[in-house]
Amino acid sequence: PHTLPSDGDCTQQAISRPIDIDIGSLSPDTISFPRVKLLRRLPRASRALAAKTLSNILNQITRLNNHESWKRLLLFPSRCFRVPRRGGRRWNLAKLVKQQLLEESDPPSGSAIPNRSTYPS
Repeated sequence: PHTLPSDGDCTQQAISRPIDIDIGSLSPDTISFPRVKLLRRLPRASRALAAKTLSNILNQITRLNNHESWKRLLLFPSRCFRVPRRGGRRWNLAKLVKQQLLEESDPPSGSAIPNRSTYPS
């Protein structure tokens, strides 16, 4: 069995550095959250790449702990798991999701869901 040092060194090592980000600066006013439809399930063929991409984002947060890395995490679902536009030709959903994961770009402007307040009554 392993013994722990009695001077409390192990607890200091387990505590990571505190988050120095002002939560108020990560408001919806600062980050534009696109309203897009998200996939209900992730295709099996793209799950490994999705896990790797999310892991990279989380590692970047623990290393850098800056606004850009947090913004990247908050926008990850809308950038990588949006429902593709329907097309006339056949398409492979796993291939499209992998492409979104590799690009990790903002959704096109025409794919946003309109607000309910914009619907005519």
